[in-house]
Amino acid sequence: MIEMDSKNIHISEELLRDYSLEIISNAARARIDNHLQECDQCSAVLEGLKLAGEEVLHGEDFMADLKSRNLELIQQNKSAAANPNRLGSLLKVAAVILILVAASVAILLQRSPAAQDLVSQNLTQPYAAPPLERGENSLNENWQKGIEAYRSRNFESAVSFIQESYNQEANDEKEFYLGLSLLYQQNSEPEKAAVHFENLINTRYSEQALWYKILAYYLSGEVDSCKTSLEKIVSSKVHYKKKAAERLLKKLNP
Repeated sequence: MIEMDSKNIHISEELLRDYSLEIISNAARARIDNHLQECDQCSAVLEGLKLAGEEVLHGEDFMADLKSRNLELIQQNKSAAANPNRLGSLLKVAAVILILVAASVAILLQRSPAAQDLVSQNLTQPYAAPPLERGENSLNENWQKGIEAYRSRNFESAVSFIQESYNQEANDEKEFYLGLSLLYQQNSEPEKAAVHFENLINTRYSEQALWYKILAYYLSGEVDSCKTSLEKIVSSKVHYKKKAAERLLKKLNP
């Protein structure tokens, strides 16, 4: 257990988690109680952990995210020790941490493992790449390189080339594959992808765009928007992903 006799030392996130789960010794609890009376930041983290609940607290992703965000905020506020308004500063930090933790919990609680697996399955096989027309036109060069990268599943390069081609001469096809590449790349950017898919709702890519917008919504934590769009597909007479939408909606509404 770390030393807790200084206001500049904070309790580890794991120890605060164990405290909230009541799985520490009475002696350790007494020392933490004393520290919490003086440390607004650790108190705020503890309150956030209490909101999470036991199931979420055992998640490695949740704890890793909390540690990263908390460390960043601690480093940013080291200079507050010399500030006469330090208490006010720490209270602000505490509030921010609490919000970050609560937001992370909200997203995690809405994502069931079954729904996550189903979304992942639908992103395993990339949407088919379009045929390419070779030519001397320099405007097509970035588009061709982008689709070649897309076909080889080098989606980071695909984003770069397709974005450049889209900036030169925008069209629906480029916007669709730009959205897909943003969604498929290793460091997925679902929020950006969703914007592109939304722009395509009344185009020839309407059905595909709606489906991939749903997946983007889910990955970005916008589960309510995801459900609303799924209900549109389920209630439609014909949609190429109707059965998949029914399965995912069922997973989100167990």
